Amino acid sequence: MSKTIQIQTRSVIDFEKLYDFLWQSDKSVVGIGRSPDIVYFYCKGYSTRGIDVSKEDTGYHVRLTTLANPADYKLANSVVLFFRINNLDAVVRLADNIVESVNVFLTNELMGYFKRDAELVYQLANQHQTAITLFAANQEYYLGEYAFSKIDMEKSDWEIRTEKLIQQVLYKLPKSESDHVMQIGEGENTKTAKLVTADVSYVLKKYDTLLFNKSKDSNQMHDLLFLTNDILNDNLPPSWERIDDHTIVAPALGWEAYLEYVKRMTPFHQPELF
Repeated sequence: MSKTIQIQTRSVIDFEKLYDFLWQSDKSVVGIGRSPDIVYFYCKGYSTRGIDVSKEDTGYHVRLTTLANPADYKLANSVVLFFRINNLDAVVRLADNIVESVNVFLTNELMGYFKRDAELVYQLANQHQTAITLFAANQEYYLGEYAFSKIDMEKSDWEIRTEKLIQQVLYKLPKSESDHVMQIGEGENTKTAKLVTADVSYVLKKYDTLLFNKSKDSNQMHDLLFLTNDILNDNLPPSWERIDDHTIVAPALGWEAYLEYVKRMTPFHQPELF
C-alpha cells in the first residue's frame, strides 16, 4: 500500500544537494524533476516504483506507492537521513506517528511490504479480470493473468520472481528503435495507435490498436491491418517474446516474414477500432 513520510521542517532544501547526497551513497540513483516542488527518484536497475519527494506547506513528503520494493524503501530511508543531517529541526512522521529511529523502515521488513502489495495486485487483477498497469522509471509494466502464471504463484519465493520480472521489463529489455505512438481523436475519445513496420525493432506496450502495413508500398488507412493487444498476444510471430501481460520484445521481421504474418492475421482485422 502507499505510504507517506511527513518531514516537518521550516527549512528549505536544495533538491540538487539531496540528489548529490543520494548519489554519493548509491550510484544507481536517478532524479527526475516533475515540477519545481516535486522530484522523482529511483534506483536504476533495482527500483520497482521509485519515490516522490515533494515540498509541502509544513515541510516535505516522501511518497512510496503500491509495489515499492526494498530498493525504494532504502532510498526513502536515505532521504530521511539527509533531512536528519541537514535540518536539525526536522520532525519525521509516518501514519501520524513520530519516528525517532534512524531508519523509518527496517531492513528485515522491506520484502514483506513488497509481498503484501504483490498479493493485493494479484487479487485485483483476478477480481477485475484485467492486467494492472503500474509505472516506474518513466515507463509502465503490466501485471495480470499472464504475468502471474509466468511467475507461478503456487511455488515459494514467488515475490522474488515478481520483483525480477518487473526489473526485467524496466531495465533489461533491448531499446526500442521507435517509441512513437499516434493519438487519434480528442478528449475522452482519444485512442492510441502504434504502427509496426517490417524493418524496425520494438518493445511494444499496451495500445488501443496496433497497425500493420498490408503492402510494402502503402501507408494509407485502408491498406492497414488493425489488431488489438489481445489478438496480438495470442498470435505472436515466432521471433517475438511476450514478457508481461502487454510488453512484447519484437525484433524486426523483415518484409518477407512481415507480409506473411500480415496475411495470416488478416482474418483478425478489426476495422471498427477506428
